[in-house]
This record gives sequence, C-alpha cells and structure tokens, in this order.
Amino acid sequence: MLATALGMSLSYVIGGYAAHSTVAMIVVAAVWGYLYGLICSLGSTAAAVGLNSVVALVIADVFAKSNLASIPYQALFVLFGGIEQTLLLVVLWPTRRYSAERHALGDAYRALGQYAGDLGTTTPAALHPGVITSVRQTLADPAPFSKRGDIATFQALLDEAERARATLAGLVTDRYRYERRNEPETVRKLAELGSAVAPLLEEIATALHEGRAPTSFGGEWQRADAAAQTLASLPGAIGKHARSQAQALLGQLRTAWRTADVPADERGGRVEPPRSRAPRLLRLSRFREALFTLRANLGFDSPFGRHALRLAAALGIAMAIARSGAVPRGYWIAMTAALVLRPDFQATFTRGFARILGTLLGAVVATVIVVAAHPSQALLTGLAVLFAALGYFVFTLNYAVYTLTVTAYVVFLLALSGSAQEHDAVLERTIATLLGAGLATFAYLIWPTWEAGRARTALADQVDAYRRNIRAILGAYVKPDTRDAQRLRELQNAAWQARVRAEHSVDTMIAEPERTHAIAASAALGVLAAAQRIGIAQLTLRSYLDEAAAVPRPVLIPLRDGLDMGLQRCVALLRGNAQAPPMPPLREIYVETEKRLAQAQDADTAVILTECDLFVDGVNTIGELLNTPRVRVPRRNERIR
Repeated sequence: MLATALGMSLSYVIGGYAAHSTVAMIVVAAVWGYLYGLICSLGSTAAAVGLNSVVALVIADVFAKSNLASIPYQALFVLFGGIEQTLLLVVLWPTRRYSAERHALGDAYRALGQYAGDLGTTTPAALHPGVITSVRQTLADPAPFSKRGDIATFQALLDEAERARATLAGLVTDRYRYERRNEPETVRKLAELGSAVAPLLEEIATALHEGRAPTSFGGEWQRADAAAQTLASLPGAIGKHARSQAQALLGQLRTAWRTADVPADERGGRVEPPRSRAPRLLRLSRFREALFTLRANLGFDSPFGRHALRLAAALGIAMAIARSGAVPRGYWIAMTAALVLRPDFQATFTRGFARILGTLLGAVVATVIVVAAHPSQALLTGLAVLFAALGYFVFTLNYAVYTLTVTAYVVFLLALSGSAQEHDAVLERTIATLLGAGLATFAYLIWPTWEAGRARTALADQVDAYRRNIRAILGAYVKPDTRDAQRLRELQNAAWQARVRAEHSVDTMIAEPERTHAIAASAALGVLAAAQRIGIAQLTLRSYLDEAAAVPRPVLIPLRDGLDMGLQRCVALLRGNAQAPPMPPLREIYVETEKRLAQAQDADTAVILTECDLFVDGVNTIGELLNTPRVRVPRRNERIR
C-alpha cells in the first residue's frame, strides 16, 4: 500500500509537469507503459503498483494542467491518501486479528476435510498444492505488529496441515492397493476412517474462520478412534503402513485441534519461532531477485518484455489521441488501454471484456445520476464513498461489477472537482472506452504472446522438480544415514509450486486458439495426469520414511538412476531438445529390482515396490505422450530462456 501511494504520487508529479508539453506527455506515457509491463513479471503485487501508477499519470494530465505551482501539493494529497488508508488498516487491524491468516488456514483444513471425505469414492480427487502454497504466502506477509509467538502458532498449524496432506495421500495409495487386490472390506474400513476424520477437519476449519476454539461434538473423536482400531488387524507391510498412517493422522489432528484456538492475547508469546522463519518484509535478497527477474525479461524472448513494448506503444498512441483533442475526454482511452491490455490472451480478451462492460455501465450509471439529479457537492462526496465501498464488497465476486463501481467512483470525483460539464459525458466516455479497448485488443493481435511456449516450459519445470524429488527420496531409502529431512522438505515444496505453475499455464494455453498450441491440449493434460500419480507416490514414499527400517538398499540404485534418466528425457523433449537421452527400459529394471528385493526379504518391499510401480508407469506414460507427432517443437519466439 505504501509503495502504491509513493508510486502514484511520483507519477502524478511527473505527469503533471509533462502535461504542459504534448511530446513530453506522450514519451512519459510510453515509458510508464513499458515499466508497468516489465514489472508485471514480479507478480500481482508489483503489477498493482504499476497499474495504479499509470492511472495516476493519466489522471495528472487532466488535473495538473491548470496550475503548475499546485502539482507538488496535489501529489502530496495523493501520497497522504495512501498513507491514510495504510494507517486505517493498522488501526482497524486489532478488531479482526489475523483474519487473513485464519481464513487461509481455514481454507486449507476445509480442503483437507474434503480430501479425507473422498477417501471412500472410487476416484478420490488429489488435493491441489495451491491450497498449502497460499497459506505459506500469507504467513510470509504477516499482519502489522504481529507477535512472533502468534505467527509461530500459525506456522505450526501449517506444518500439521502439510503432514496431514502427506498422510492422507498415503492412505489414498493404500486404498488403491487394496482395490487392486480385490479386498472390498478393507477398502470400506479405509473409507470409514476418511468419513470419520472429515468432520474433525471441517470443525478445525470453521473454528479458524470464526476465530474461536474447536468444539467437541457428537462423539466424532470416538468414531475416528474406532475407525482407526478396525485397521489393527490388517496383515503384512501394507497393513502396517495403513495402521501407522491412521494413527499418525489422528495424532496430527489432535495437535491441530489443540493449536487452533490460538493466538489469543494471553497466550501470544508462548511459542517462540525459529529465527530462520521470522518473517521480514524488507530483505536485500528480495531486491536482488527482483533485479535479476527484470533483467531476464528485457528481451523479446520474454512474454513480459513483449508485453512491456505493447503497453508502451498502446499508451503512447492513446495519449497522442487524447492530446490531439479529436476525442473528448481522451484520457479514458489511455486508462482503458492500461486496464485491458494484459500479458496473456485469456486475461486480455476474457477479463478485458469484463473491464469494458463494467467501464461502460459505470460511466453510464454515474453520468445519468449526475445529469438527472444534479447532486450537490456533499451528495457527490457521499456517492463517491458509497461506490468505493461497493467496490470492496464485490471485488472477489464479479470483476465487471467491480469495474462498474470503480468507474462510477472516478466519475463522481471528476464531477466533484468541476473539471467538466456532465450533460454530454455519456457518449464521450463510451466512445473513449471503446477506442481504448479496441486499441488494447489490436495491440495484442498485432504482436501476441501465446502461452504455448510457457506451458511447455512450465511442464518441463514440473517434471524436473519431480525428478529431483524422486532421486532424493529413493536416495534416502538407498542410504538412510544420509537422509536430509530439510532438503526433502524443500524439494517437496518446490515440486508443489512447480505443479501449481504448470496447471495454471496449461489452463491458460487451452483457452487460447488451438493453432497456437506448441503441445496438444490432450498431451499436456495427459502429462499433468501422469505427474499427479507420480506426485501421490512421492508423498507416500516420503511419509513412509519414518516407518521404514533404516537399512541400506543398494538394490534400488539401478531403478533410481533409470527413473532419473527417463525423466531427464521427458524434460529435454518438453524443452524442444532434439538431443534428448534415450528412454531406459524402466519396466525391465523394475522387474529385476522386484526380484532382488524379494530375495533380500525386506519387510518394506511391498510399500516401496507399489510406489515405484507408479513412478515407472508415470514416467513411461509421459515419455509416450511426448513421442507422439502431435507435440511439435516450439518456434523460437515461443520459448522462455
């Protein structure tokens, strides 16, 4: 918020002084458009700062022309407005303590409850890793003046959620095993366990959302304990794994249950988090990473680099039209172009349509109110505040309605300033908005940025993250004394994040015209599905490390290396490398490993082999999908370097 206020005030000063020269204003608008497009590569927060700064620059062209000496004072009002909002956030924060953290964690535990409830279905859906990732991002940006002990409590809840996710994934895998062995009674017992723990997870979620302690009810804990006890008679290694996972899940739930009623004021400092986890908003490493990211996106090969040039051209042309006087209220052209033009096809045309519709309706509604009612300045102020408040309420519900409220808010502010007559404003704003939207659409069609190249890259990054994770997990089974729990955790988190990016990229690509696809939609979805099976197997083997005997298993080395080579080939094919290594005979290696493990009489053989079977099947499936003629090598401008 402070960065946005500072960016807007600075943009207002520069735009105000540049407004006295048409050439200067066009150049500044183009430069601001380029910078805004470039910093979109830093994420949604940076993009919001950039967009608001561009809007402030455009608004300065309207307000600051009349009086050069008043520009610094007007910019200070802009800055103080942002500071005021930030102070209001800080002042009002104690009335809703940790609402963002609680809601993010509540959503995660609710998703876990649904995951557990699906244990009895034929094809239980996998829990999306983005649920956990969003909690981690929320905790990385804590509430103002938050206590270290409180943040540590939320971190503990996140840790338990991650552990419960891995445990549930292991139980899902056990269910598949018993299905393949045609043991419906055991499958039913696992389903009963899932349906018993689901209400407990749901109650934790509800308590977090409502800011209260979880409430015991209806003997659900006894039901969950009884369901876990029914697994006590399961024989063999698979039964041992299911029993241990059930008990681990109940222990994790009890810990989360006891933790979910904090932080409260009297308990805030009870837990001291490790210093390595203490959140810091300003870190030098973040600035270095941002600079590296910006530098990497300067070239034409980057979609953000091309987006920046598109924005520069569109805003420069829009400002030239506005300054020519050919279109009344021409500043709406530049503002609409900045709002509509986005780095990807889907956001520009789908979300852009919502912006256009909301802008048009907002302009019509607000202008009709001004023209028909002739409201006083006090009433105009009230209407501006009302529509601003409505914008906050509908922001997450409907983007077109949100744009309507923002547009109306701006119209009422302009009417309040007395900057223009309102009786002819409807048609003028409609024409300017359509011109701005048309300019943005035309700029994208002239030089599009298709997701196809990025989708291949994102899939390659996901497969490569899974490759590193598999190698580390199997390495821990080969040499248990070299196991690095922290390294395994980091690799698992990296795999989750890579999966989120890949799924988002593929979804975006599918929404684009099929002729632009560098990989067939069916092949991309097939890779995601196979990777999901590999991901479940990874979670199961990683969670089973605590149960497995700490004995060396060198017999797994050929299979580990074979999986590594196979995944390397898949990554190379996705990156368009014609010199990809050959696919090893993974099934033959697996069969040989199965024989040697049987000879070693390892008690954990059944669990290890079952998950490795999923690895082999997933890698072979991805390899076959990428060997089909439908997967073409991307053109040069589709690649991300």
